[in-house]
Amino acid sequence: MLADHFEACIGAIYLDLGYGAVCQILDEWMKPLISASKSEDVTDYKTHLQEYVQTDNRKTIQYRLLKEEGPSNSPTFTMGVYLDDICMGVGTSTTKKKAEQKAAAEAFKKLAV
Repeated sequence: MLADHFEACIGAIYLDLGYGAVCQILDEWMKPLISASKSEDVTDYKTHLQEYVQTDNRKTIQYRLLKEEGPSNSPTFTMGVYLDDICMGVGTSTTKKKAEQKAAAEAFKKLAV
């Protein structure tokens, strides 16, 4: 939804002020964000791990919830990534998705060495 709003704003600026104004805004605000180095949070280790494992068709990846702690309004999840029933990585975070990413990062670093 945020991307739709951004697109609408850029379109409105283009219609009102023209191409030059859009280029100026994009150069000032978007170029630094695009050229900035990616943090660890942006790297999709789940995809990297899946692509790496797919080179060997016999292997399968599963993500399993190992532990859920804390109150229901602020839980902490511990997820494990299993390669053919062998735990290759464990990750803990406030969301299951982030915990899976951390587990996948650990597993990917072990396998891709």
